[in-house]
Amino acid sequence: MVRNESLDPKVDFENNTYIYPNPITGETANFVIFSPFQSRVKMKIYTMNGDLILDKDFGDTPANQYVIDQNGFVWNRKNQAGRRVARGLYYAVIRAEETLGGKNLMQTVKRFLIK
Repeated sequence: MVRNESLDPKVDFENNTYIYPNPITGETANFVIFSPFQSRVKMKIYTMNGDLILDKDFGDTPANQYVIDQNGFVWNRKNQAGRRVARGLYYAVIRAEETLGGKNLMQTVKRFLIK
């Protein structure tokens, strides 16, 4: 069964959602997030010991679209308070929750390193 033009929304979400460059060596990183169905997309970035450093709500995204565009959300390596984060290992929890009456919820965790 094809749903929203996707044979496997979970695989599409996982494979088309990523962070680059990884490891992050420059001033910014790009979070590319794909929404296989119309959904509200949110992302939280945590330190490895579980401290929340960034909480981003991208709002509603149409089906089979990238959040923002194919270049993604450009993150300036700053936390919620506007301070630059330290080198180390972090993880992003990215969620897409269907908004057209369905109850689909997808979540992926992406690890990344800041050098």
